[in-house]
Amino acid sequence: MTMEAAGISEQTRVTGSEWTDEAVSVAASAEADAADVVEEAGHFRIYLGAAAGVGKTYAMLSEGQRRQARGTDVVIGFVECHGRRLTESLIGSLEVVPRKVVDYRGSRLEEMDLDAVLQRQPRIALVDELAHTNVPGSGRNEKRWQDVMEILAVGIDVITTVNIQHLESIADEVEHIDRKSVV
Repeated sequence: MTMEAAGISEQTRVTGSEWTDEAVSVAASAEADAADVVEEAGHFRIYLGAAAGVGKTYAMLSEGQRRQARGTDVVIGFVECHGRRLTESLIGSLEVVPRKVVDYRGSRLEEMDLDAVLQRQPRIALVDELAHTNVPGSGRNEKRWQDVMEILAVGIDVITTVNIQHLESIADEVEHIDRKSVV
């Protein structure tokens, strides 16, 4: 609720028999205005693990497959399988948004293409390695968690992974982490 709407609601709060039609319509109008201002953000789920190789990406892809099987539009924004064949097999029928290729210091590196994910507008985006530092010049954000915040801001749900030792380095920055979202 905006400060103005909160003020109007506060002004119109009266007890029992003091309610008037005017107070009710002012309060209803304030609530409608507040609802117009607030946009629905996407939901955020984090698979948290103690170290590399404990199954975070596998669990994220498994959930993506389950949701797709129930009819949800799921895409892979970025996944790193680290050569694990079982994890790679879970990509299966999930659509993969092509990565952005970046030349950096004589190497060709791949990063998530944030603009392509935003343009695609899936219901759910799977984005591995939340604490990753993006290659300089690969996009508008320094960190992947900033990319994820942009995806969430337009109403796309995100399922992601992070190692526990990296969570503290981003927890203060990512103020929207709902502790119930951490699996």
